[in-house]
Amino acid sequence: MRLSDAIADDQPMTMHNGVAPAELPVLPMLKGRGMAVLWSPNADLRDLLSIVEGDPGLTASVLRAANSSFSAPTGPIRTAAVALDRIGADATQQIVTAALTRSEFEHLTRSDLHFDDFWSWQLAVALLAEAFCLHDGRPADEVEAAFTIGLLHQVGRLSLIARSPDQYREVLALVNTGVDPIEAEWQLLGDDAAHVTAQVGTHWGFFEPLPSTFTALANSTAGTLPTADSTPAAAHGLAAIVREARSVAATLGFDEGYSLNVPVRTPLPVTHPRYAALAAIGGLDELVRQIQWFHQASGGRTPLSLRPGAPDASAPSPDRLAG
Repeated sequence: MRLSDAIADDQPMTMHNGVAPAELPVLPMLKGRGMAVLWSPNADLRDLLSIVEGDPGLTASVLRAANSSFSAPTGPIRTAAVALDRIGADATQQIVTAALTRSEFEHLTRSDLHFDDFWSWQLAVALLAEAFCLHDGRPADEVEAAFTIGLLHQVGRLSLIARSPDQYREVLALVNTGVDPIEAEWQLLGDDAAHVTAQVGTHWGFFEPLPSTFTALANSTAGTLPTADSTPAAAHGLAAIVREARSVAATLGFDEGYSLNVPVRTPLPVTHPRYAALAAIGGLDELVRQIQWFHQASGGRTPLSLRPGAPDASAPSPDRLAG
């Protein structure tokens, strides 16, 4: 039996030990099922196709990706099956994860968070975490997980905004006075993005090492260290990679969506310890091209090509395609 057939279509995504906390976002049935398939180690291309074809929005996402100028198709691609074959299982998994996540929170404009800058930040951290794992020669399953962990490592922030969008405007105002976002969230909301992300990770039914990594990130943010036998070593390693990716993303000029100004992209100094890892994927320009590709595929409202200093959208395809 295929994995997608084994998942109950009539069950909402809830905590493993009961009903999900009311303050956490509840995915609609199909999206919850889609997340479970996407994050299963046993998913294959047929499973992905069953999820994509069951949702017009996801079908549109993979068709946009396959027909984009980045993908350089030889002719129009009109079906999800052909699109998945064109871009490959890995890119499809990443695009669908991005589209599912983005669609849950894109309407949260009342908080004044600059969503497109936030989304670019998430994608930058995801792509950098993946690149660092590859450069370090980490196991393939960790490389695969790194992108998803980077993409979702601040989903708790969006959950906080969903809970109190008007109050989160006060958080943004406090951050713009120089207060750390986590500290501002604690002061005004009594919770923080890292802690809520760990809750969401359990609530949405993540497979390992995602939930353990989110817990490790939350513990490091809170300044507590879990015992060695409570969190897998891989989760600690991936948490360190994501923290490093966040630091590099900030150095490159990516912004978490708080700034009132348009972020300015800055190349990584050659003396930076992660310069070689970034250069291996084509440097800052290639990173921005890949982010643009995900923006287009997941339905981004503000193309990065319209931002100062961004590469031309007609540039060659990022190296994320099957062939």
